[in-house]
Amino acid sequence: MDKHTKHQIKQAHQHQQKVVESLSVLYLYLNNLVKCRPIIHWLITTERRSPAST
Repeated sequence: MDKHTKHQIKQAHQHQQKVVESLSVLYLYLNNLVKCRPIIHWLITTERRSPAST
């Protein structure tokens, strides 16, 4: 295997790792979002109640 091919494989592997990392971060984010949904819902409804004109 020449250096170029090795480099490509290494790059692909690094890219794969980044994708996996971002996916797990996204999963954790969504997980937290589900837990915080009542709070977010409350915030949205509170904002709607208050006058929008500032």
